[in-house]
Formats: sequence, C-alpha cells, structure tokens
Amino acid sequence: MSDIPITRPAADNLREVDPKRLERALWRLPFVEREAFMLKTRDRLSYAAIGTILGFSAEAAEARVVAALIKLDVCLSRAARPWWQFWR
Repeated sequence: MSDIPITRPAADNLREVDPKRLERALWRLPFVEREAFMLKTRDRLSYAAIGTILGFSAEAAEARVVAALIKLDVCLSRAARPWWQFWR
C-alpha cells in the first residue's frame, strides 16, 4: 500500500448552510461578483460565457467568481463563530 494519505472528497467537507444566511451573504456581494457567481453555479455557464454576458474576459470572470467564493466563505464562517472569537 501507498503511504500517501487518502483525502476525502470536497463534498464530504461541506457543511449545511441555512438558506436565509446564504441569501443574506449573497446580497452583500458586489453586483458583478454576485452575478458572476450565480451564472457559474446556478446556470453552469463557462467563464468565457460569463465574461461575454458581463462584458469582460474569461480570466476576469473567473477572478470575480473566486472573489465571490472567498467573500461568501468569510461571511458564512464568520457568522458561525461566537462574537468573542472574531479577534483571534
């Protein structure tokens, strides 16, 4: 057997998110990032198609989706922590 540890799929690491919290976090995103994120996740468009719709390159579309993911992660994980852990 190999000594390389087997990692679990990313889907196993996902936690359940309250839909209302997710909706609030989505509305806090800037318009372009929210639209790029929704086009990628809901409509499953390519970055090139998202860039065409929103008026920028495929690389910029990917950067907007990544920025949205980072902001959502911070917002949702921050809301899950008790207030006294924000300063750690």
